[in-house]
Amino acid sequence: MEDISRKIMDRQNKIQLDISAPLDENATHWLAWCLSNVSDLEIDEEELSAQNRIILHEAVERLTNPQDLTVNDVNGDRWSKYWVLYGDHLDQPDNVMQILQLPLGKIEILNICVRMTDSTTQALLPHLDVMDKLGLVSVYNDMNLNPYIEDISRKIMDRQNKIQIWMEGPAVKHVRPLFQCLDKISKLYLGMKHLTSENNRLLEEAIQRLHSPQDFVLEEIVDVHTDKDQYLAQYKEFWQ
Repeated sequence: MEDISRKIMDRQNKIQLDISAPLDENATHWLAWCLSNVSDLEIDEEELSAQNRIILHEAVERLTNPQDLTVNDVNGDRWSKYWVLYGDHLDQPDNVMQILQLPLGKIEILNICVRMTDSTTQALLPHLDVMDKLGLVSVYNDMNLNPYIEDISRKIMDRQNKIQIWMEGPAVKHVRPLFQCLDKISKLYLGMKHLTSENNRLLEEAIQRLHSPQDFVLEEIVDVHTDKDQYLAQYKEFWQ
């Protein structure tokens, strides 16, 4: 990676870079060093350790013009504070906690795709005060969300500003506590096929009780198996 990075820095024009192989910490530092001469970076973050992801995020944040870089289709000034918690927490607890222990304000957009525990939830709650968007996704795993959704909802209720929430997969079965804090949610994206009839009724009633229902948007997440292109467009629009 050192030779490639030096070549990139010697270029007159910026380059598009697609990296599919895992990077060790040394290679990640070299990639971070040449980002000022990269216009578009595609990289599989799931293959990176938490430490290497932090190195890249901080490097993008330090760029003079991070908006001139796009990382995985997300503008650099947004991507530097956009995080995804991948995989099964039981397999990689250190990776998950290392990210959740970042200083407040470093995480503005968070998509959680891991199994929740007492420690992950306690580490998450302070960030909910300042985050813009939160995803709770259990498409491929059991999030174990039920014991913690009440704590998450109460924290959202105490926010000063509104938040946007994306909730997909079986996690939607545990959405009910969020109904008490809809006044603090500007947009709620739901995988409606997992919404029970009872929760659907309670959601409609909660929307009717809103102080300013015109300031709240409920949007159904498109089934990826039915229309993949529309799902990807909707997903990209939310996480930008």
